[in-house]
Amino acid sequence: MKSSYKKMIAGCIALLVVLAASGCGAGESEPVLDDVEAKQGDVVSDMADSPGALMEKPKETEPKEAAQMDASAYGEILERFYTIISNPYEDYDDVPGGMGVSEAARNTGDSALDAIGYIIEDISGDGVPELMIGTQPEYGQMVNAVYTLVDGKPQFVFEGWYRNMYVYCGDGIFYNSGSGSASESCIGRFSITQDGTALECQEFLFTHLDEDSGDIQVYYNTTGSWDPAESEDADMSEEEFWMRELPAGALTLTPFSAFGSEKAAVMVQWLEEAGNLAEYDECSIAFGKDGLSCIVFIPEHPVEEFCVLSLTVADVSESGDIEFEAYAETPALDGRLERPLVVELSFAGDIPQYGFQYEDENGDLRRFAIEVSGRDGSLVVREADRECFGFVLRGGSETEAEHDRIPVLTPGYLPFDDMESVVSEDHNPDGGYYYEDMTNGGTAVVIHCAYVSMSEEAEVDLEDYIASCAESLSAYETRDFSIEKNETYTENLSWAGYPVYIVQFTTGWNEDTRIWRVYATEANGYIYLYAFNLWAEEAWELEDRVWEVFDEMTFSD
Repeated sequence: MKSSYKKMIAGCIALLVVLAASGCGAGESEPVLDDVEAKQGDVVSDMADSPGALMEKPKETEPKEAAQMDASAYGEILERFYTIISNPYEDYDDVPGGMGVSEAARNTGDSALDAIGYIIEDISGDGVPELMIGTQPEYGQMVNAVYTLVDGKPQFVFEGWYRNMYVYCGDGIFYNSGSGSASESCIGRFSITQDGTALECQEFLFTHLDEDSGDIQVYYNTTGSWDPAESEDADMSEEEFWMRELPAGALTLTPFSAFGSEKAAVMVQWLEEAGNLAEYDECSIAFGKDGLSCIVFIPEHPVEEFCVLSLTVADVSESGDIEFEAYAETPALDGRLERPLVVELSFAGDIPQYGFQYEDENGDLRRFAIEVSGRDGSLVVREADRECFGFVLRGGSETEAEHDRIPVLTPGYLPFDDMESVVSEDHNPDGGYYYEDMTNGGTAVVIHCAYVSMSEEAEVDLEDYIASCAESLSAYETRDFSIEKNETYTENLSWAGYPVYIVQFTTGWNEDTRIWRVYATEANGYIYLYAFNLWAEEAWELEDRVWEVFDEMTFSD
């Protein structure tokens, strides 16, 4: 490489390494947190003798019995959040919990209704069900909003957002991590009160800059205070603090895509992703086939005339419509699905082989096909045309074009308010794309593109190949060049195994000097580049914004 990657100041690097940050309980400074996917397993426990049970694995408990109170009291709240997720760019500051949910919806783009879900469950043990809204495991499994019922009416408890992350670990325990500044970060363990209306601090570790020595110290307390005078020395180094990892979340969420009368009233998941099922039925409809898998049908409410379908292609039109012959396969359930149903079957090829049907509240027959996503292996449910007597999945040129599209690497929004599109082309036939946006004043340019990677054909190291791709974004000679694999951003995309590199260089001279910052990765045979091209005299003002955008990069349809 031309030169080593110039790291940001130590405090910023620390923030990129820490898993999350808090601001919980104290509220004295606005959290500044770099989001990282929570990992499965125990919390790092190298300092077993140091104070705090933050290094302990949360206790495993049996699923609580369903609360007896009518959970329909949350209907209006769920409707409100469905609206927020469907249109997250409005101002929802007046909605308790709206900030975190709308931010999550912006970050997940077109996948928001599938990426964000909810669960109604008694987590405090008082017989009153709480409502928790958060993101699915592949999107970090953060808890964004929690409500409980007081005198039968919803009451807001707390919220979390991208830079103030909460993770629910079962048994009424939440982990929260965050930061007040580059030198002030924390990880805390909190439990919900018995009445479900608040959180109580159990363990709290935080860092604080000693102005006399210039060193960062780690402190511990059980109150959630950020004041060193109200805390004790945690007897651990700054490096050991940054190594803390949060336990994996313990939520099985119903996606908002399944919410509402027009959505499917039955959710379909891989069995291993469904968590603990207290009660369920099971059957197999794929006897003697290879590659058997188990999926689970989870009704949002009891449905009538339910059955699993085997699908066989009967006809394919020129426009891409597929007509199937559908055969009922489910053993006798008396046509009523009241609790989860685990079904063993076999998936092969790209054409749907299975589906399901039920009768909705209006007495209409709803029929759905089940597909496996070629991008991430998730299950995708598509509804058959309700106007057709037969089982027909509509295609057409638009659907065929969508099939050739690749996901877009994006933070979910334009980085600057005054941007206008100067180049915006549709996806190329090979799936690649190119977008270029600039501010109205012309001083900042964002280049956003993806194209087929030739790194293997060229037989070059991936880092060298990405460096060449990043340089090719500018037609001018580059200098002060650096590239480095960013472990934090790689971790953010670890669910897909995509390595992320940050490339930096300079072009031009004197008043024409431009500063470049490029986020680059290779994924599923494509090179993705998200680049900022900044006028040097303004680059220092925009630098923080650049890294904020990089923090929030994800793939979206």
